[in-house]
Parts: sequence; C-alpha cells; structure tokens
Amino acid sequence: YTLTEYWHANKFISFNNNALYILGGYGQIRYKNQLQRYDFTNKQWELLESKGDFFMPRYLAALGANNTGNKAYIIGGFGSKSGDQTINPKYSYELLTFNTNDNSFKHVYNFKQPKEEFCFSNSLIIDSTNNHFYGLIHPIDRFNSSLQLIKGSLSKPEFELVGESIPYSFH
Repeated sequence: YTLTEYWHANKFISFNNNALYILGGYGQIRYKNQLQRYDFTNKQWELLESKGDFFMPRYLAALGANNTGNKAYIIGGFGSKSGDQTINPKYSYELLTFNTNDNSFKHVYNFKQPKEEFCFSNSLIIDSTNNHFYGLIHPIDRFNSSLQLIKGSLSKPEFELVGESIPYSFH
C-alpha cells in the first residue's frame, strides 16, 4: 500500500535547514498536496502544515530550488482541488514558490491555456541570476509523444520552446 501512495511527488533538499522536502504526488486514486520533511539532523519525518496560497493536489509538476534550498519553484501538474481523481481533474499552469522558512506557498502567476495541453517532467533548473527556469514538457494523453525543453520567466507568465523535441514514451 505505501509503495503506491506517493508516485510522481516532487522533492528537494534544503541546505539551510538540513532537510529533504517532499510535496504532492499521486497514489490510491488521489492527488496529493501534502508537505513532508525529513530532518537529517534529528533523523525524523514530519508532516507539515503549509501556509499561504492554496497548493492544489497534483502530480506531474516540476520543481526546482534556489542554491540554498530555502525557496522552491513549483510549476504545472495535473490534479484536482479535492484531490479525488474522479472529481474535475485538470491541468495546472501555475507557478508557485515554497518558502522553507515559514512553510508557505505563494502564487506567482498562471500561464495562458496552451493550444495543446502538457505536463512537466519532475525537475526544473532555476537560473536565479537571469530570472528564468528550464524544464521539459510533454503531453499525457498519448503513449508515443515527445519531450520539449522550455525556457520560462520566474516572474512573468511567458515561456519559449528551446531546441528540438526528443521522442518519449509516456507511461
């Protein structure tokens, strides 16, 4: 049962508080918005209460953290407000930040609805100096598809496709 509880969750290490954070995921017919932390110093797991803006239960989102790991960027995903897979699931095109200092989420923006819907691969590369992120996107409505690198802004709802697509089989 626990093996299938948190598939496609996002994770990052926060060096400033020596902890691993795990957010979201999918399992047992539910999208997750739980926030978990493993403290490497105390060797203990915690289920944390989040603050700030609503973090919709989701999976297939991307996450990247800044250099110290006290701020993470979460973008996209597929889920539902209730977390129930059968009740109004939808794509998300929002960018949120998560602050480890107070466990708060902050909504930054939503992309416009794209012509062809997509989800993200799990990781983002954050370029704080130039205020950009890089991530891979792909459709989830077909098995034989492709990955596409995108470059997006960390402050404005805009992105551009970069390079050629890569063949990809979505499971």
